[in-house]
Amino acid sequence: MSVAGVALLEAVGDDPDGQGRLAAVMGYVTSAYLALAEGAGEGCHLLTLRCHGPEDGEQLSSAVEVCVEAGGLYPAGRDTEAFCVTLAAGVAGGGAGALLLHGDPGVPAPGASDGPWVRGWALAGGRLRPMTVHEVFDELADDAARGLPFPPGVVPRPGFPLPGFPEPGSAAPREGGGPLG
Repeated sequence: MSVAGVALLEAVGDDPDGQGRLAAVMGYVTSAYLALAEGAGEGCHLLTLRCHGPEDGEQLSSAVEVCVEAGGLYPAGRDTEAFCVTLAAGVAGGGAGALLLHGDPGVPAPGASDGPWVRGWALAGGRLRPMTVHEVFDELADDAARGLPFPPGVVPRPGFPLPGFPEPGSAAPREGGGPLG
């Protein structure tokens, strides 16, 4: 979390507007996290994030378990903070990477008789956009090439729209998030 925190603070800057940029990024990341939890549905799910900045290329990664019961989100802890700070560093720094939402293994994919589901979002230029089924599968295959286990019987699903990042000087979000101007 400390590396991501430093990257985030470098991205927003230490000029007088830096605090406003930091607040905007953290507000966006919080709304995206809550939308991911809501879209995940009941059960305990895993969010994984891998991203790097456009300038130094330093790779940041984070993972957090998101548990939803009776429509409510379990209390978050340090892992959630680390995940959100890492995502904020990727967004604020105009980074690239991938965010995957691994469904609860005990809950089959909607419309599928068996197997856990995985949804994905691409981070490019600091913007999050839903991945297609093919992109999710490719990301899982890339993870397997890096030594992570390929989930058996996984059912790739497309990502769903997330709240957008607000335009500078506006309270209205724009589609897909984005870097600070």
